[in-house]
Amino acid sequence: MIVSFEHHMKLDRSGYPATSETRMPNLFSRIVSIADDYDSLISGRVYERKRLRLDDALARMLGGSGTIYDPSLMKAFSELFEEGNLGGIL
Repeated sequence: MIVSFEHHMKLDRSGYPATSETRMPNLFSRIVSIADDYDSLISGRVYERKRLRLDDALARMLGGSGTIYDPSLMKAFSELFEEGNLGGIL
């Protein structure tokens, strides 16, 4: 349940939901945040933007490493991307 609550919460505590807690979002919430944002960037959303190329989406997300995304998880995600191990995602 916590993942559905926190996955739009960024590492720097921006995003939503707003909370007064100072702890980091749950590990699984941080993982889902990366997956959800990547999917959003490459799929586009009716209400927001057009699709980005896969490598452009990754580059944009890497720019948020440390503020929006957990740096170690973002590094692992980018390594999977570079090795071509994201399976059906690509």
